[in-house]
Amino acid sequence: MKKTILSGVLAFLTITVIFLTVRYCFGNTAFAQRQIGKSERFSREEIQDAMDMVENTFARKFSGCTLLQLTYDESYSEKYAPEWAENYEAQEALVLLSSFTTGPSSVAGGFNPNDLYTRWQWILTRSDGGAWELRTWGYG
Repeated sequence: MKKTILSGVLAFLTITVIFLTVRYCFGNTAFAQRQIGKSERFSREEIQDAMDMVENTFARKFSGCTLLQLTYDESYSEKYAPEWAENYEAQEALVLLSSFTTGPSSVAGGFNPNDLYTRWQWILTRSDGGAWELRTWGYG
């Protein structure tokens, strides 16, 4: 009987630790909505590749945060892309915007706990039509 109760308690604790690890040690991208506006510069697949890179980075580096939306707006991107491309000595740059929330402990350092961040920029560059390289992120 004691063995069964102990096994149950251990199982509960294990599940709790796993849940908390996933919740607070990684960024959550499961509910992120992608908005891809019309583009004359990039194909939908090229923009999706850039968004994939952002989501992967968010999951690894934005602990305890939840990505809500990731947006490509060509008119917005084109305002800043030439300068970013030049800064990183690349042929092309792309700017994505995002919104996300932080968790109660603001584990991802520097963020306010339980807050909403909007118009957060993600800067990607590439040359010769190669793979996107995520260069920086933050408010512009």
